[in-house]
Amino acid sequence: MHRFYIDESDSPGDAIGQLSADDFDAQTQNKEVRYSIRSGGGQSSFKINGFNGLVTLDVAVDYERQKTEMFIAEASDSGSPPLSSSCTVIVHIRDNNDNAPEFLSPLMYETISEGTPFGVLLTRVVAFDKDSTLNDNNRIFYQSASSVPFMIDKFTGDLIVTGNLDRETNSR
Repeated sequence: MHRFYIDESDSPGDAIGQLSADDFDAQTQNKEVRYSIRSGGGQSSFKINGFNGLVTLDVAVDYERQKTEMFIAEASDSGSPPLSSSCTVIVHIRDNNDNAPEFLSPLMYETISEGTPFGVLLTRVVAFDKDSTLNDNNRIFYQSASSVPFMIDKFTGDLIVTGNLDRETNSR
C-alpha cells in the first residue's frame, strides 16, 4: 500500500508521488515495467505515467467533498504472457482555508427596552464554516463593524448591551 498526501489547493498536473516496481527477469525485454490505474474511486482524479510511475493530479480536489481517495495501481512487465502486480494507493487530501464563514441567519431583528441595563445578553449570532476542525480552519471570531451600544463576544457571538439605549436619540 502507498499513501500520498496532497493539499486541496494543488493544481491538476501537480505530481503527488511516484510508484516503483522491479522485474527480475533475466531477459531485458521482459524487464520493462509499465504502470496503470486499474480501478477505484480515485481513478478519475489521478493519472499515472505508464513509463516511470509518476502519479499526478488530473482534476481539482475538494477536501469538503472527499477527504481521501483510493485507487488500485498495476505494474506489468512486457513478457509473453505479461505478468503484473497491483497495489492500493490512498491519497489523503489536506484542507485549506477556502470557505468563508456563513451566518445561519444573515438578517436578524431583535426588540429591546430602552431601560435595559448594561451587561444584558440580547441575542447570539451564529455562523458556521465548512472547513476542517482538524487544523482550526473553521474557527470563527466575531466582531462588529458598527458603532452601536452593544458588544459582540469574539468567541461566542453573544450580543451584549454596553451603552445607554435612548429611543429619542437613536431609534434603530
